[in-house]
Amino acid sequence: MITTLSAMAALAEKHPELGIKTETFDRLEEHPHANTRIRYLYRDASNYKQSDSVIFSGAITAEECETLIAHFDEYGGFIPGQVGMPDLQDRMTGGWDEDLDHPFHEITGIELTLSPADTSMTAADLADRFSGISWDPEHRP
Repeated sequence: MITTLSAMAALAEKHPELGIKTETFDRLEEHPHANTRIRYLYRDASNYKQSDSVIFSGAITAEECETLIAHFDEYGGFIPGQVGMPDLQDRMTGGWDEDLDHPFHEITGIELTLSPADTSMTAADLADRFSGISWDPEHRP
């Protein structure tokens, strides 16, 4: 039987860009109050950046992480506003810039936490939203 920890360790090795913190899975995967923090980043065409995180109810599984990965766009991106997460472009000085901005963000961290969820979505809900997505490159926050 493959444990969540070993499966997450394999994903972390295969996808280091996702910043999967396997030590949190080692400590918390069986904890009844474990939640999932997803850290993500927006980078405009000038390489200016904004980042944030969302804490989802429940511990994400390796299968759910694989669902996210399988549904990233061809460059490893996703559009938060299409899956119920805040878009970050409006946090940039001056708001949306047609010459520099685009809708895609990248996940930079996945970890378990005992911090309370800050959204009504569960980690499973997020994976479900990814599984049925068709990214809209014309999406605006």
